[in-house]
Amino acid sequence: MNFTVKNRYPETNLPDRHGRWARIVYANNLQIAWISKVWIETKFFYSVNDYFPSIQNDMPCYSMVIDKPLEEVIEDVKKRFNDFISN
Repeated sequence: MNFTVKNRYPETNLPDRHGRWARIVYANNLQIAWISKVWIETKFFYSVNDYFPSIQNDMPCYSMVIDKPLEEVIEDVKKRFNDFISN
């Protein structure tokens, strides 16, 4: 499986002037997750929305706010997707 992560807003690790920050995870060019950075009280967290087995316009099948480094969040998405396609 070929996984890629693309920047949606912005290219830096900080939100843009509108407060947006997002990364999109693809598996073989199919969007499988949207990761946003959210500010809660005094800290940034990652909000993860998985879009399988549905399509990106449907409600996410998995949605959670997570306090982990981005690399771990992406690895968790990959693991959930690989578990999904192996069943």
